[in-house]
Amino acid sequence: MSTSVDTAPAAQNHGRAGRDVPLSIVTAVVLIALIAASLLVVKSLFIVLVIAALSLGVWELRRGLRAIDLDLPQLPITVGGAAMIASAYIWGANALVTATAMTALGTLLFLFRRGVEGYVRSATASIFTVIYLPFLGSFVAL
Repeated sequence: MSTSVDTAPAAQNHGRAGRDVPLSIVTAVVLIALIAASLLVVKSLFIVLVIAALSLGVWELRRGLRAIDLDLPQLPITVGGAAMIASAYIWGANALVTATAMTALGTLLFLFRRGVEGYVRSATASIFTVIYLPFLGSFVAL
């Protein structure tokens, strides 16, 4: 009786940190080139990059907070965050404050749809996210 042992291909060893350094370098060079080109050519393209980066940041923070059983409402935070950055770029600081208040209010109203169970915890984490990512990121646009 013969037995065959299936062996999975060995995973590529990227060192102690577990990262692919050449790929990281290429990614950094591409991002730096995109940022530099957008700043040198058309500043509004840079604002689009900031909105995309902060949208990814909201998504990543939402994934991280799920580990402690917090589910952020991604839609109102992302859409409101984009509006905050755009309004700061177009109309300035007063519009940023107004857009931040509207985003916070919209997020709180969105959370009401989920019910009162855990509302305060979710609302606190959501407002923290609105201030931490889009609001502070909007200062780039001012």
